[in-house]
Amino acid sequence: MFKMIMALGSDLPLKLKKQGSGDLPLEIAQYKDSIVSCNANDVFATIKIIL
Repeated sequence: MFKMIMALGSDLPLKLKKQGSGDLPLEIAQYKDSIVSCNANDVFATIKIIL
């Protein structure tokens, strides 16, 4: 579905994949310190943790 929407010229699918819906405040959706980096995406219900 994202491919079809992008073919119509919309960049919304890329924004949703990268940033989620934007409804979550940045302080909840992202966290980073010297040990860990975390990103939450509410569109795909995922949390990415990088150590």
